[in-house]
Amino acid sequence: MWPTRIRRRITPVADTLVGLDSVWLFGSATRIENPHDIDLLAVYDRDIIAPSEVHLLGDALNEALVDNELGICIILLHRREHLSSRFSAEEDAIQVWP
Repeated sequence: MWPTRIRRRITPVADTLVGLDSVWLFGSATRIENPHDIDLLAVYDRDIIAPSEVHLLGDALNEALVDNELGICIILLHRREHLSSRFSAEEDAIQVWP
């Protein structure tokens, strides 16, 4: 349910999210239909967007996903951090974009 909702919200604005590599859903929204919040991992390409500017990507992603009922928590990692941390595997995250 939530993976599909998030994918539907990201897809129309994906072209504007410059530097975004992938988005992963983790936490309670992967297991239950009525989570308290939405936890996302956004992986970016630091060759395209500088770490000092990545907050703009997070803001744009948050705006695309805004939900009046639930808070959205976004963790931003660049591609190498994501691969070396194994965060998505350890959290049983579900890739929702692309």
